Amino acid sequence: MWSRKRLFLGLSLVLIVVISVYVFVPNSGEERKAKVYLAKESIPAGEVIDPKRFTTTEVTVPADWMVKDLKQIKDKRAVRKIEAGRFIDENDFSDKVPLLFKEGEGEYAIKTKPEYANGGRVAIEDIVDVIFVKRPQGGANASNELLDGGEIVATDVTILSIRTQLGKDVAETKKDDMSNAINSVVLKVDENTATKLANRQEMGTLSLYVKKKGVNSVK
Repeated sequence: MWSRKRLFLGLSLVLIVVISVYVFVPNSGEERKAKVYLAKESIPAGEVIDPKRFTTTEVTVPADWMVKDLKQIKDKRAVRKIEAGRFIDENDFSDKVPLLFKEGEGEYAIKTKPEYANGGRVAIEDIVDVIFVKRPQGGANASNELLDGGEIVATDVTILSIRTQLGKDVAETKKDDMSNAINSVVLKVDENTATKLANRQEMGTLSLYVKKKGVNSVK
């Protein structure tokens, strides 16, 4: 009698283990896969999304950023070029018209201070000129060298981002925070301008002359 109870108990445990494995262990079958989107062809930056440019595939464990429904990016624009065959990242799309880079343009950061950046009142998408002033070489009357005026080394360039002395984005800090002071700005420039800026910032100071406030600026 006792042996039957042990046999029954053993079979019950086996059944519980089998059920647990079926319920909790991921099934490798098709029903466990998720449909995600990828680029069927190259998608240029700035274009409104056309569903015909996408195709689908199935993955077992989709990442959070993968687009699983085109409604996630409906009526949005690509903020950067998306190569054919790449999984679609919803962070690659925005409601805003992106700042487009022309052939030969890129990003370049320059060191600056609030007093050289319109008193710190600059914002992303502001259009600026960059003015170079040579650093005095020393001596009691060295400041006289500044009387010759500055040199415009970049014109009509766009501010892409602004960083604080602690390396944070200015937008992520409070205005009354001592660490909010501008330390560098990233500009959209061509290679020749980037080369000139690299040379000049080793020789003196670079100041920003704001010509047009961007859409994110406080008027």
